[in-house]
Amino acid sequence: MKIYTKRGDGGMTDLPGGKRVSKSHSFLEALGAIDELNSCIGLLRSFLPDSETSSAGELRAVQETLLRISSALCGSPVTEHDDSPAALENAIDRMEEKLPPLRHFILPGGNAAAATAHLTRTVCRRAERRVAELVELEKKNNKEIPRGPAAFLNRLSDYLFVLARHLNRVAGTGDDDTGA
Repeated sequence: MKIYTKRGDGGMTDLPGGKRVSKSHSFLEALGAIDELNSCIGLLRSFLPDSETSSAGELRAVQETLLRISSALCGSPVTEHDDSPAALENAIDRMEEKLPPLRHFILPGGNAAAATAHLTRTVCRRAERRVAELVELEKKNNKEIPRGPAAFLNRLSDYLFVLARHLNRVAGTGDDDTGA
C-alpha cells in the first residue's frame, strides 16, 4: 500500500465518516496541533537525562493520552482510560515540593531538556486554543465535543512549565529570573 493517495493535493481531505473538508478546517487545525504537540513531547523525551525515568514515563503516558484524544475528536470509539489531569497534578505537586517558590517571571531556557519543555508548553497552549475553537464551532453546529481534552491540555501546559523548572534544577542551571 502506498502512503500517498493524491486525494489531498487540491487542499481538501477526508474526515472520519467520509465528509471532505478544507485542510484549514478547525477540526484539522485541532488535530494538527495535537499531533505537533505529541511530536514535541517525543523530542523532549529524547533530551531527558537518564536519571529522569519518572518524567520519561509520565511523558510517554501523555503521548498515549494525546493519541486517545485525537481518536476521540475523530469520533472513534476509544477504550476506557483515565485521561483526567489528576496524574499530571500529582506530578506537578511532586516536582514543586523540591522547587524554590516562583516569585518572578522566568525566561524560557536553561539546558536543552528544559528549553524544549518550555517550547513544548507553548505548542501545548496552541493545541488548547485550537481545541477550544473546535468546541465553540461544534457547539454552534449542535454537536458536542467532550470537555476532557481541554482540561487535560490546560493541565499539561502547567506540567510542562514545572517540568522545565525541575529539569533546570536537576541540571544545576536554575531558572533565568527576570526580577520583574
